[in-house]
Amino acid sequence: MVHAFKEIISRLNWRSLVVAMFFIFLSIIFNSSHPNRSCLIFIFLFTASSIIWGLLWLISTRPSLKQIILISCLLRLCFLPVEPIWDDDVFRFLWDGWMTLQTGTPYVHVPFNYFGGTGMPAEVENWLDQINYPELPTIYAPGIQLYFMVSALLPSSLITWKLIILAHDIATIVLLARLSCNKTALLYASCPLLIIEAAWHAHFESIGAFWFVLAIWILKQEKTPPHKRNLLAATALALALSIKISAILVLPFFFKRLPFKYFFLMPALAILTGLPFIIPTIHQLQLPHELSYENISYTMGKLQSFTTFARSWEFNSAFYAILKNLIGQTSAKVVGLLLFGSGALFLLVKSYQQKLFPSPGATTWVAALTLLFSPVINPWYAIWLLPLATLDPKIWQWFLFTFLPLSYMHGLFLPNSNLDPFQHPIWLRPLEFALILVPMLLYLKSTLQTDNNE
Repeated sequence: MVHAFKEIISRLNWRSLVVAMFFIFLSIIFNSSHPNRSCLIFIFLFTASSIIWGLLWLISTRPSLKQIILISCLLRLCFLPVEPIWDDDVFRFLWDGWMTLQTGTPYVHVPFNYFGGTGMPAEVENWLDQINYPELPTIYAPGIQLYFMVSALLPSSLITWKLIILAHDIATIVLLARLSCNKTALLYASCPLLIIEAAWHAHFESIGAFWFVLAIWILKQEKTPPHKRNLLAATALALALSIKISAILVLPFFFKRLPFKYFFLMPALAILTGLPFIIPTIHQLQLPHELSYENISYTMGKLQSFTTFARSWEFNSAFYAILKNLIGQTSAKVVGLLLFGSGALFLLVKSYQQKLFPSPGATTWVAALTLLFSPVINPWYAIWLLPLATLDPKIWQWFLFTFLPLSYMHGLFLPNSNLDPFQHPIWLRPLEFALILVPMLLYLKSTLQTDNNE
């Protein structure tokens, strides 16, 4: 049977697989645009495209870099004119950019106050109508707000925003080809999770991923003087952190590669990036300058979005959901952090001893474990791990990128299910995380056994 499977793989070529994936994406668009759209069909088609992606891991023929860039554009541009269906975060992105142009900051004024207002362009009113949690100001970091603002300066903002993401994707593909080989670039270019979440839903994680891949590439430039090389890499990582704090997931990859003092420089560089937003926000919020309990409470009340998200938001959590049911919400966050910290420390020490870390594969494994302790696990969070996964592809990674989108099957998209919005069927999370965790644990077991035998 294994021989027959290898025989089938040997007869496949990347062109037929890419064409098959393209038509699956067209089917996803057709299903999602239909009035009776089905989330189950979406998940089925997505899984089919991910199986094709898995076959691209196995075939021996490789396209050229120019062909990979064409593939990347082909698979993404079919989503360019299509509005997101299964997620609406992009409308907050576009609103934030417009609000920055109007007021200088997106962090003060809540969208709810603009309902029924006049003088807004029709396009902006359309965004406003589709924003989730309009009673709260934005939670997105200053680094990505710069991108939102640039997008708002240009016409056809949704398409413009998607083209900005596409440009960063292509740049990442070129860097990965330079860092490794065309196979790595092809795996990144054709990943269905990346294409759905970046090219269609217009999430910005691939912009942050570009900056940390650029940091890896900079550190590989041995002709550049060490201090300049390290400073440029630290700056690129700081930009990734200023886009989203999730960039911290990939920082362990730079242990031993970047002198420790540059890690202290990154927060300062990230804050510097945010100054164009921080200063007008402090001015408009009229925050107190004196440090006292009353003033701290007042400030936290002004920053309502951040406190609300940190205190109560949960979606598609794994270990956190189990802990919350056992010991309560607040204790679950503390215990979960301690368990993750001790587990990650053990893995770091073990990996250092066995010279596994900070390899791309080991870093991806630890970062995936981090995600599983988070109160919120959205599918697009995994995009941060994708470049490292393509540099060192393992079977368990395919399960991660394939089955996280099962989380879209919640009450909002399952009519007649009697579920609340964002509430999952009782069977879904056990299935989703079993499909992810079992391959992760089997990989860890086999890796540790191999090293012990040596």
